[in-house]
Amino acid sequence: MQKQASKFYSIFFIAAIFTVFLAQLFAPGLTVTSLPEKFLWRNALIEALNNARFQMGDRVFFQAIIGKEKWMYYTGDKSVEDYQKSLKISPRETRNSLQNLDLLDQLVGESGGKLFLFVAPDKQTVYPQYMPDEIPVAGGVSRFDRVLNYWMELGLAVELVDLRMPLIEASSTYQVYQKGDTHWNCIGAYYAYREIMDRIAKIYPETAPHPLTDYEIRSQDLMVRDIPRMLNISHLEEGWDLLPQFSPNRLVIKEQPLEHKGYVRIVENEQKDLPTALVIHDSFYTACFNVLFEQHFSKTYAIHYAFVEDYNDLIKEQQADIVIIETVERYLVTRLSYINSK
Repeated sequence: MQKQASKFYSIFFIAAIFTVFLAQLFAPGLTVTSLPEKFLWRNALIEALNNARFQMGDRVFFQAIIGKEKWMYYTGDKSVEDYQKSLKISPRETRNSLQNLDLLDQLVGESGGKLFLFVAPDKQTVYPQYMPDEIPVAGGVSRFDRVLNYWMELGLAVELVDLRMPLIEASSTYQVYQKGDTHWNCIGAYYAYREIMDRIAKIYPETAPHPLTDYEIRSQDLMVRDIPRMLNISHLEEGWDLLPQFSPNRLVIKEQPLEHKGYVRIVENEQKDLPTALVIHDSFYTACFNVLFEQHFSKTYAIHYAFVEDYNDLIKEQQADIVIIETVERYLVTRLSYINSK
């Protein structure tokens, strides 16, 4: 029955697209080169086709797969190969990158600061049980674990915050990632926040994290998450917010544009006797984590890694007490190389 329905909607959409294609011939100013961008109803047709495929049970899409119980997984940036542990890394390049990270740590230490590398797990690392059975784990050692082996071999002083086990353990009690998103939800962000603040509190006890009981877990309105948006699928999913049951510090937030591109987020805390933080991050930082984290610092200077011109200059300029480089697991090796190139 499903095969017949699949054949029907394939024929239907091929006929619809062919009909619309013929209609383009009468559009004024249309050329062969402009056709891909000016194709009439292009986005609507893609959305209708992908919605129909999703509803009929198709599981393989461009840059995403649908796993068990409609869990969605991002497949770009070699995420599947990383999950299967089939990717290799260059020992020489990895060691060089880690040694450059160690030099950054020494630079941070010159002003009395402490550097942390903070790695957010890929969703398939935390929830492998919902991955399709057709995608087995083939290799023995992940790229992340290979990096850890070199890390221990070199005896780096930089503190690496590996969030895999804390989030896997938390996932037995709570849902910590969205089914339809590449990111953690606010509960997952809380467990990441607790893990890193526990480390920082060893240096600055006043930054100890709030227990989860200090927050009320509230459901969010249904919304389209990032993977359905990627696929042009109108699939709605609820999420969770953490509502503090205490009086949070008042924060003044500024988004300061940079000279060439992007912007930096500068957060000033009303409580001035707290340490300062510099955060070089990707999108996991702004997925609820920052709201929890920024309460604990008198000033937080947060910038996306793509907008960092020079790591050394930024560290010297900010002279922060705590410096965090945050990356998602699938970009770990690339980010280490990226730091090296800067």
